[in-house]
Parts: sequence; structure tokens; C-alpha cells
Amino acid sequence: EQKRWNDTQILEEEEVLNIIHNYMPQKYQSLCLVACYSLLRLSNLVNLRKRDVDFKEGITVIQGRSKKHSVFIPMSDKLRAAFDSIKIWPMRDDDLWFPEITAGALSASAMRKFHKAGIPWGSFHQFRHFGACYLLNKGVPIETVSKWLGHKSIVTTMIYARVKRETLKDSAKAFAQIRTK
Repeated sequence: EQKRWNDTQILEEEEVLNIIHNYMPQKYQSLCLVACYSLLRLSNLVNLRKRDVDFKEGITVIQGRSKKHSVFIPMSDKLRAAFDSIKIWPMRDDDLWFPEITAGALSASAMRKFHKAGIPWGSFHQFRHFGACYLLNKGVPIETVSKWLGHKSIVTTMIYARVKRETLKDSAKAFAQIRTK
């Protein structure tokens, strides 16, 4: 049976940061922060090179199964701060940001740490979900979130990202602006 995902599984920023800072091993914390604020897939993160990151503009990576799809992630203050916490200077253009981290070990660790934190359905991919839900709940259009995620179809983004009940309630206020006779 397909996994059911609902709005009770939308994590707040404080919850995500608690897991990163209080449960994740130190060597994974910076990468997890970059994941939260970039929405990049784990495979993109472990292969991220210095040349892929422009601190003024953002991150550009090739992703997708065909490896022909380029995704641009704009640089934010929180994303820049996550990179600033990485202590591997100086770097050459071809150097990896996370040279000693493997996707399998990080993925397994994240599942264990989410479970230990009382979130049995959590995994590393939850950081990507967090970012998408956070942007949507802050009013970023779903088309824009879809571009961040690198989805070819907005239908994928609609399945992937959820809006909190409070955000839905707040959206009803838009009807107050309609003029009636």
C-alpha cells in the first residue's frame, strides 16, 4: 500500500533544527542544514562541488535521471550560513563540499535519528519536504517551489508538498477583498 502523507507530518523549522542539532552526528549537521534550505536531493548534496556554489547568486546542479536537467537554487542568508559552518577551507573548484560523507551512511543515520526523536516516519528526505512545505506555507507559489525541487511536472510537486491547516484558513481572508454590491 502506498504511504499516506498528511499535514500532521509537516515539521516546523524548530523541530527540524532540533533534530539536526540535538540528534544528528556533528559531521552531518552542516549538510542537513544545506539540505533544508536548498531542497536538494541527497545525491546532489554528496556530489556538490565548490564550483556549483556561488554565494551571491546560488547553487546550480545537474539532476534527474537523464542528468540533462539543470536546477538553480537561489542563495538565501540561511543557506549561506549553513555553508559558512563548513570548515574545509581553502577549496579548489573541483573539491566536494562534503568529501567524507556517503549517501547510504547519512540516510541510515537520519532514519535512526528521526526515530529516536519520536518521528518514526522521518528520513533524510524529510529535510527536502520541510523546505518545500516551508516555502509554500510562506506564500511562495507552487510553480516556484516546483522549480526549486527540480520537478518536470507540477503534479509531482502537488503530491510532494503540503500546506498547513492554518495557512489554508488564512487564505480564506482573500475573499474579504472582494467587493460586493
